[in-house]
Amino acid sequence: MGAGSRGGGSGGRHGVGAVQGLQEVKHFLIVFSKTDGLILLKAFREDEAREAIRQRFEYERLNQGLQVQNDVEVVVLMAASVATLFRTHGRYFA
Repeated sequence: MGAGSRGGGSGGRHGVGAVQGLQEVKHFLIVFSKTDGLILLKAFREDEAREAIRQRFEYERLNQGLQVQNDVEVVVLMAASVATLFRTHGRYFA
């Protein structure tokens, strides 16, 4: 499954694609590999919280073996903006 729908994008270790509709975004699904860096950043509007959580569980299932090895983290975070997310959880975007 790739990045992209709902205005999200991925950008490799040092860059993240533009996220459109930032005024509506409240939830961010992040798939992060400690080895490879950011794998996915996907944005969800405030009213899409359940979908964000559903997709989190799906990505956890898909990456189960890597999670056991403690290499991949799958999280949903809330933030007012991408800038806030970068400031509060910068380790995912370094």
